[in-house]
Amino acid sequence: MKKVAILWHMHQPDYRNPFTGEFTMPWVRLHAVSAYDDMAGILLDHPKMHCTINLVPCLLEQIEDYTKNNKSDPYLDMARKRAQDLSRQDRLFIVSNFFHLPKDTQVAAFPRYLELLSKRGDKPGDFITLAVKSFSTQDMRDLQTLFHLAWFGFVAREKESLLRDMTAKGKGFTETEKNAVLDVGLHRMSRLVKTYAELAESGVVEICTSPYCHPILPLLVDTNSAKRCMPQAPLPPRFSQPGDAKRQVLEGLDYVENILGKRPNGIWPSEGSVSPEVADIAGKCGLEWLVTDEGVLARSLGKPLSRHEDLYHPYSVKPGVKLLFRDRIVSDRIGFSYCRMEPASAARDLLSYVKTAVPDNGVITIVLDGENPWEHYPDRGKEFLNQLYNALSTDRDLEPVTVSTAARFGSKTLEHLHSGSWIESNFRVWIGDEETNKAWTLLGKVRKIFEKAKTGGKDEKAIEKAWLHLRAAEGSDWFWWLGDMFSSLQDPEFDRLFRLHLEAVLKELEEPMLPELNNPVSRSWARPPVEPATRLVSPKIDGTTRSYFEWLGCARYNVIQARSSMYKGENIFYAVLFGFDEKRLYIRLDPHTSDVLNGMQGRKIEIFFNIQHKYACQKENPAADNVGPAVLSYSSKGLNIEFIKDRKALNPCPIDAAALQVIELSISFHVLGAGPGDKIGFFVRIVENETEIDRLPPGGFLDITIPGDDFMLTNWSV
Repeated sequence: MKKVAILWHMHQPDYRNPFTGEFTMPWVRLHAVSAYDDMAGILLDHPKMHCTINLVPCLLEQIEDYTKNNKSDPYLDMARKRAQDLSRQDRLFIVSNFFHLPKDTQVAAFPRYLELLSKRGDKPGDFITLAVKSFSTQDMRDLQTLFHLAWFGFVAREKESLLRDMTAKGKGFTETEKNAVLDVGLHRMSRLVKTYAELAESGVVEICTSPYCHPILPLLVDTNSAKRCMPQAPLPPRFSQPGDAKRQVLEGLDYVENILGKRPNGIWPSEGSVSPEVADIAGKCGLEWLVTDEGVLARSLGKPLSRHEDLYHPYSVKPGVKLLFRDRIVSDRIGFSYCRMEPASAARDLLSYVKTAVPDNGVITIVLDGENPWEHYPDRGKEFLNQLYNALSTDRDLEPVTVSTAARFGSKTLEHLHSGSWIESNFRVWIGDEETNKAWTLLGKVRKIFEKAKTGGKDEKAIEKAWLHLRAAEGSDWFWWLGDMFSSLQDPEFDRLFRLHLEAVLKELEEPMLPELNNPVSRSWARPPVEPATRLVSPKIDGTTRSYFEWLGCARYNVIQARSSMYKGENIFYAVLFGFDEKRLYIRLDPHTSDVLNGMQGRKIEIFFNIQHKYACQKENPAADNVGPAVLSYSSKGLNIEFIKDRKALNPCPIDAAALQVIELSISFHVLGAGPGDKIGFFVRIVENETEIDRLPPGGFLDITIPGDDFMLTNWSV
């Protein structure tokens, strides 16, 4: 009899802002009410089916954060707002982001949803602000509802009468109905972990896991190991932390055992990434098996793969540790091809492939993402999975088994283990290009500071808190989206979260911030929408707007226009004006309300400067030349101003500032160490209780070049 071991991998990166604990993106919640719910629910209907579910600890932790700690995310917050109360900024956000679903399979399932997409346009681009104006209050409420209704999986729609009723209604939703739909999602999410625990207890499912925050283990052990599979690739300064790799594995095992009641026997090492050192760590952590891709096996054997003879059995790589290799052909068919076939035909094709390819008493290992493929299947894969599970459960020649069971069916010894992942059998996705190497360099710098603090007698509680953020920064997803191979609309947010986790490490250790963490790693950051400066300005710094002409011709950053992105701050200021004369830089912050200063009590405004010199020889590393922040705080006693340089506040402060109707400040180019032709970049942070609550712009810097003698000639106008 031929054994079929299917492993469904469930994973999301840590979307929580490390300073506030709030979710910045909704994908844990939305996948929870769709694929995670479906994959558990359908197995309850197939008690003779056996498979393995890989649940990554940082995913489970986030699910529990939603359900036990009542956490929210920007999408849920926007959906909860009454449609009639939505601001222009809110409407932009919703119309921009509430169509993040496949059009043909999910949007088109709701005629009203498709109508709203047609009104907005498939790719509205710069016309989004015009499109938003055409949306009525009822349009907005229907969009808030339909986005979340469309995300539900087939199990929820079958089990929840409210969802069936709302689907039948289709449009014209009330606020009460909208909130009821959102509540159903949170309710179903609250039962997920318990359902998976029950499936594991019944024996239908084996639960395995991955290292806690899904790092690429071989690179965590030693980034130089990438040379084994990528000998020509440029690599960052060496990062080698085998202790971190082992700790991530052990903490992942501990967490899953704690919440699901049983310690996993094996792991899917993140992205199927293995190396001899990782196999050694697996043995030391008490693991029985690992799974990776068939390409790694071919390179380990050093010869073209004979699938029939080489692929369909486990291998011993260390005493007590087995390695199984996924069949790439059939795994990829499920992930990418079967969605275009009639479900029964797709299931028959899979069974036919297994019966033809696998020898008698052989084991085929099928491994793939358990969440994303179903968005492209009719009815989220319901009929295909039913057909597949029924067939596997009843076919006399096939036996569905868990990976632990499969690992016991004989093995050969693998004398050499190739270092690589399931993608191209190398690590090119996560290292070796400009952006990923820069990210590893930043991680390495912060890791050295962490190590010095750990061995230097720093408080143990601070060390443990810092480790949680470092652990998150070691995750694979930041590198996945930063690299050249993959991209998404949320690239800037992944970039920002990665750097925020590193900032949080330094904060917990009470170490000074690295200036490099202020600079985006990704090249995909769009330039902030800035109206350029056209003339010199010399405004009086008094905090008022008494004269229109004082700031005429300055550069202007439109905060509202930038707020259509994923990043959402406190929305205190609507514009940043900045300009210069021959000697000084001037900055003005325009608040939404006249009483903003009262709202600023207990908060600080930090303005960070970055100088890029016209001639690189002026500084050893001009791009990272951070001269320190200007810090403004407001209390009942008035405005307090500091300028920090070399970790010390300069006294007297070389900054003029005032705050009444607006906040204004000026600082001389001499103090900034800059001259004609140099570029000054700056960003503004609003901080409360040492936590960033807003940043302008959300990524990168507002740039201005110090004028030379020809500025007025080249910008002269009547």
